[in-house]
This record gives sequence, C-alpha cells and structure tokens, in this order.
Amino acid sequence: MKIVKKHTTYFINPKDEEERKLIDKYVFSEIELKEITEKVACLIKTEENTETKEINTKQKITALLNDKSLDFKNKLEGRFEKLLNKKDLAVFKEMVEKKEIVLDKLSNKYKNFFYKVNNKSQSKETMDEKFEEFKKKEHVIFSQDSLAQKFSQTFTKQLQSGEIRGTKSFDRCYYVVSSSVFDKLSDQILKQFEKDFTIKEVAEKLKVSEDLIKCVLEILKEECSIIERRKGVYYKV
Repeated sequence: MKIVKKHTTYFINPKDEEERKLIDKYVFSEIELKEITEKVACLIKTEENTETKEINTKQKITALLNDKSLDFKNKLEGRFEKLLNKKDLAVFKEMVEKKEIVLDKLSNKYKNFFYKVNNKSQSKETMDEKFEEFKKKEHVIFSQDSLAQKFSQTFTKQLQSGEIRGTKSFDRCYYVVSSSVFDKLSDQILKQFEKDFTIKEVAEKLKVSEDLIKCVLEILKEECSIIERRKGVYYKV
C-alpha cells in the first residue's frame, strides 16, 4: 500500500487485491490514525454514537440561531420550529427545557418573542459544578470547548506533569481522569478484558460508573492499547 499526495488531497494505492478488499471495508468511514513507533501506525475506525449525534444537532441549532444572514422572522417563536425536522425538533425542545435556548423580545413594543442562544447557560456556575465533580469523582466529561479550555488553564501543571490525563475524542467531548485512577483501572481492564467488551460490562464488573470507564477507555484508545471495533464494542490490541 502506498499513500501519495497531490496538493492537499491524499490518495491510497493498494498493492494487491487483498489490500483492495481491506480498504473497501473502510470506505466512507471515519478513521483515526495513531503513530505507535516510527515504523508502526494504528488505524482506528470510529462510529458516531447517539450522544455525538445529539451534540452535532445542538451545534447545528446554535449555529442557525447565531446566523446573522437568517431572516429574523424565522427566529420567531412558532416559525423557527418549522425549520427543523422531527429529530432536530426533539433536541431543540430539550435545549429550551434546559434553558440553553431562551425566548426574548427586542422591546416591549413588540408582541412576538424570538429564540436566542443563552450564553449564560455556560456560566461560572456550570464551570464550578464541573470542577467540583472532578475533585469529588476524579473524572469528568466536557461537551463544551469553553469549559474544557477553562479546566486546562486551571489544571495546567497537573496536566503537564501527568497527574491528570485527558483526551479529546471523535465525538468532540473531552475525557479527563486522574492518573492514579486511570493507572488502576486501565491495568484491571487490560488484564480482565480482551475481546468484544462494552462499557457497561466493564463498569458492572469493576463496580464503577460508566462515565469513568468511558474516560479510561478513550485514553486507552488514544494509546492504541484498545480499539473500538464497532459502536460501543471494544477489543484489546
């Protein structure tokens, strides 16, 4: 197999039929490439899970409301909903319930309300809650870049020293766990699980939360110690 580059486009040229059949399995797939050594690299096929789809939908809705080129009338209550399909509308309603999106008026002269993104929903209170969660549980998952960056700035020394481990996954979430917890659980996982195991199975056997296992597995994936063979199913390398 040979990889060639023309301008900003890369091409893969298989050397024989066996490699062609192998490459065909990954056509149109999301692939993560990790370098293990100078001569060894690891290809990881990733799949978008339900949580990722919801995050992407939220980003699409947020971008739509923040789009200045969108006619203001289409942001009015009762009209904006018509721009969304059934699945997006369900996520939109959830965002309204959580006050991630709120109703507002230009002034009291207008009777119609319009939707806008509630930037205050990402306030210091939310950051404080996330920080307290990490201090208490020694792991945390960030779905917002702003919170992850704030965490990174606050715990720069611990991240640089390796006292805290973290990674950004393909689902655009940031997974953070203390090194002491990671070392203990990763060792148990690699010793007790080998083929086709799930987050739920590991969490139940080790008697810890699924979120914690997810944090550990994401870092193990980054290290190429495990791969995600298909959605939610892992395999020891």
